[in-house]
Amino acid sequence: MADERQGQVTLRSHKVQLSKLAPLTADEVVAVRQQLNLSRSVFAMYLRTNTRTLENWEQGRATPNAQAATLIRLVAQFPETVERLALLT
Repeated sequence: MADERQGQVTLRSHKVQLSKLAPLTADEVVAVRQQLNLSRSVFAMYLRTNTRTLENWEQGRATPNAQAATLIRLVAQFPETVERLALLT
């Protein structure tokens, strides 16, 4: 109740429905990186992940977790996000 009085959005007062995202394929990860014209190591740095991890995603040996997949999809849809990621401290 205190949250509602303060105008805070909570799960008690709002229903949040998110569609389930399909896992990213290796080809999709490669396509996003190539669309941005970035090397594997630079793209990995922007995503704040290890180059080897990105390599595993691109070669299909592993799949990005939900958070990484969401970030990669965001970058694919809004390429300027990469520049904003670089500004994070």
